[in-house]
Amino acid sequence: MLPHTVSVLTTINLLTHRKTEAYASVFFMVFFSKSTIESFTMLHLSVVICSLLFSFAAQADVYKWVDADGKTHFGDKVPESANVETLNLPSTPRSSSQLDVSPQEIKQRQQKMLDVFEDSRNAKNAKLAEKLAERKERLRETCNKSASIMSTVRTGSLYTTNKDGSRNYLPESERETVEKRVAQSFKQNCR
Repeated sequence: MLPHTVSVLTTINLLTHRKTEAYASVFFMVFFSKSTIESFTMLHLSVVICSLLFSFAAQADVYKWVDADGKTHFGDKVPESANVETLNLPSTPRSSSQLDVSPQEIKQRQQKMLDVFEDSRNAKNAKLAEKLAERKERLRETCNKSASIMSTVRTGSLYTTNKDGSRNYLPESERETVEKRVAQSFKQNCR
């Protein structure tokens, strides 16, 4: 026997426990004949060993037993002084997509989710439309006020009222400045 084959065989036995000793012997006889070693590269050999190790680990049994205190235990090694039950577990856990659900039920769930999304979208659109309508109403009111002020500025004289109730008329230069500001506001709000 070659020294590295012994270490590989020992590693396989240690990693896969007692059950795989028979598999390891077969593995040794098939893959470590002189002609096979010469034809395999280290990469090929590593791939074969890794794939066998993973397949051995997948075949490991799970045991269930109850100890003297009444506690239930699970493990991959059989205890010496206990009544052991071997559990047959599926090799791969079931994913959520493998649940027992009929295609019709899946379509119903999808339709329900689509309805919820559509209701949510409609509610958001309704809120947006309401806000847009409020904004348009405010702009319309501002436009009407600007138009009213603009007509007042253009047609009449502008004045301020003093504390005693007398009127102070604005000079023409200030009236033109006010008229420009009102025109700018009107242009901005009444598009």
